[in-house]
Amino acid sequence: MIIQSQRVTAKEAVINSIEHYIITNELKPGMGLPSEHEFSKELNVSRNILREGLQYFKTLGIIDSKPKTGAYIKRLAPKNIFSGYMPFMRNNDQKTKEIGQVRMIIELGMIPLLINLATKEDLAKLDDIAQGMANSDLCQRQKLECKFHGFLMKIVDNELLSGLSPLLIDFFEEYNGSAVALCEKKSQLVVTEHLDIVKALRAQDGHRLSELIQAHYMDYCNIPKGNSHAEK
Repeated sequence: MIIQSQRVTAKEAVINSIEHYIITNELKPGMGLPSEHEFSKELNVSRNILREGLQYFKTLGIIDSKPKTGAYIKRLAPKNIFSGYMPFMRNNDQKTKEIGQVRMIIELGMIPLLINLATKEDLAKLDDIAQGMANSDLCQRQKLECKFHGFLMKIVDNELLSGLSPLLIDFFEEYNGSAVALCEKKSQLVVTEHLDIVKALRAQDGHRLSELIQAHYMDYCNIPKGNSHAEK
């Protein structure tokens, strides 16, 4: 047993107790919590302190409440852990580079899963999105590019990865002007790159897919061309 020498506040103690209750009772999304009266008695705290603890988990998106039915488990994985920070990264070239690097790393890691999980319907959907870029204006092309990469993440069907989608996908559409500038700079090359990605995925060619993804993010990530595997 670990004895904590550091004193904790009543709020911290109830947060720990609620967390322990959720874990030990193996609560899942959709399952309800006891009423405030029952829960405060169970945890031996006042209802005001209990509400402070519940609000902490509501802020995280773990707990929510409905009229008449009360509090319940909403999710046990983050939906958007960067929501509070995203406005401050707006039109920041350095953050664009860093987020682009993270997205590239994740998509490279997704390759084995994409090859194994992508269905014919998924490939047709990706192909339609890429084809749609050809006849789109700059703004629409940027939206379609975000849709394309968002759909790649959707194929993998990973809840934790979905929690990063607002940062890795929505950021480039909603917050970042320099991403649009890059899309304009590359123009038709953007269309070709995405069509080639679909072609490599359809052929289940992981090596080629890796080359294409790295080449696609070269401008976003500021990667020197001499260091790209695609150039070897």
